[in-house]
Amino acid sequence: MSTVTSAAPPHVPLARVTRGDAIDSVHYGSVAVVDRDGRLLFSAGDPHFLTTTRSALKPLQALPFVAGGGVEHFGYSPEQVALLCASHSGEPRHVAAVAAMLERAGCTADALQCGIHPPIYYTVREELPPAGVKFTPLHHNCSGKHAGMLAYCRQCALPLESYLAFEHPLQQAIRAAVAYLTGVAERELVAGIDGCSAPNYAVPLDRLAYAYARLATVSDDPRYGAAPATLAAAMTAHPEWFRARGATT
Repeated sequence: MSTVTSAAPPHVPLARVTRGDAIDSVHYGSVAVVDRDGRLLFSAGDPHFLTTTRSALKPLQALPFVAGGGVEHFGYSPEQVALLCASHSGEPRHVAAVAAMLERAGCTADALQCGIHPPIYYTVREELPPAGVKFTPLHHNCSGKHAGMLAYCRQCALPLESYLAFEHPLQQAIRAAVAYLTGVAERELVAGIDGCSAPNYAVPLDRLAYAYARLATVSDDPRYGAAPATLAAAMTAHPEWFRARGATT
């Protein structure tokens, strides 16, 4: 009889939680610190571990829209640019800002295909939603990203109903941006579906770090111009659009 075993991920202990004098839990992971030229400056565990990007991909997914002049075309504020990249907490200000983004693009919340869930800020505040309250896709933490995707489709006269399809021109443009910023060839991107139903990609950890190094430091990219700097500036200046009031992280 043969025994099937699976190799454990090559991660290392990054944090230990203690309870009194005892170790309560140990959290494993890998770390990669990369500069804008792609050089690995520091690592722990496996810096090349294939990593699902999830919401960390949002700034890269917003690149085609911002580089194409979408922010100026629709008159989006810096706060709304930050929402393109945010997993927001569904506070009234977040919901109102996303609704305004959709309105400027000639869309409604019905066009959002991100799904519906209770706003995260209730959990952060340790509160229960009011009895009988109904939520909409605007409350979804990814609605800002999806609003930007719909706006890109409006600006480029692309179909709205299929904007999440893998071969939709929007998703092709996003895939090209992900490949470019991470330095991973499109054919080597490992595709999946995010929790909000949008296509997502796994890349080696150091390649994700490389993309963020470029996003944070490049002011005039040969392909995307000032778009990376615009996104980085909005995220840095408006962190309140990423978390709930009262949150400590």
